[in-house]
Amino acid sequence: MMGDKRKVFKSVVWIGFGIYILLLIKLILLKDPQHFFIELKHLSKDNIEKGESNLILIPFQTTWVCLSGEKGLWGGIANIGGNLFGFVPMGILLPLLFSRLGTAIKVIATIFLISLCFELTQFFTGVGYCDIDDLIQNTLGGAIGFWVYNKWIRNRYSTSTKAAQE
Repeated sequence: MMGDKRKVFKSVVWIGFGIYILLLIKLILLKDPQHFFIELKHLSKDNIEKGESNLILIPFQTTWVCLSGEKGLWGGIANIGGNLFGFVPMGILLPLLFSRLGTAIKVIATIFLISLCFELTQFFTGVGYCDIDDLIQNTLGGAIGFWVYNKWIRNRYSTSTKAAQE
């Protein structure tokens, strides 16, 4: 009987994970779909040298702009909060679904790589900004999610640990 509940739980978590990934794709990559792949001028060396690229490699530059109020209060909150809290579910869901990702370093590294894929996709398609701050904040959000998982979820709801089989 417990095995059936575990299978149902894992199925629900997988469905939730799928919806979550689709939502991330919509919010990160398809926020303005008509511009997807339209122009890739930001990739030219001249545009990068002029600062007309969508590539931001200076750590905390965008964060400072947000905190200084240049984007307005709500714009800054949405940017930083979206980056942080948008990846908290990833830190919870990954170890629930993948037993090999049971340690903080593995989960955080996986979240870093997933975030890097989103950022590189933004760079190569010209949709949004490929920003080092997003990468840092997304990874930090995922780490917070793993902390939540480890503190309150691991032994109670895990589908991948011995605790779930009891």
